[in-house]
Amino acid sequence: MDLTERGLAARARRAYELGRLRVAARALLSVGPLVALAVVISSAPARCACLGLGLLSAAVWLRWYGKGFERAATVGVAAGVMPMLAGLGRPWLGSRPELVCGFLCAVGVLGGVLLARGLGQRASGGSVQSAAALAAGAGTAALGCVGAGKEPLLGLVLGATCVLVWSMLRGGKKPA
Repeated sequence: MDLTERGLAARARRAYELGRLRVAARALLSVGPLVALAVVISSAPARCACLGLGLLSAAVWLRWYGKGFERAATVGVAAGVMPMLAGLGRPWLGSRPELVCGFLCAVGVLGGVLLARGLGQRASGGSVQSAAALAAGAGTAALGCVGAGKEPLLGLVLGATCVLVWSMLRGGKKPA
């Protein structure tokens, strides 16, 4: 048992980081069911599982890292749920499901971002946190579109582009 000052400081640091990791692991409670749902419903479950594992890892890491990134992960996942559900619902969308899904993914990105902003869950911080939120949202949305073809991907890109252009036109101002 090392009771020196250095040994006690090392034990305290390990306990602190373990506590932060436990709090960050709570991301599994929100992202895990989304990944499981996507894997079960997706037409490409293996690719969806790989993507989901990456999203789970990124969500836990962003929450552990802190510095505004924990909020970015929450906002990104919230914004990506709507297009993810649109992609997963593709088989039930009628005769041209790819086009309908692409449109719903574009609308879903816009709606997800507006929903996240409406709930007051904006990513705080600079452009790096905003990029992390956009990446988490794209990863969540991609869970639904991984087996859906190119139209949903184009819808995701169109929706994200609209959000970025709208943000630039507002000059980075936060909504009232």
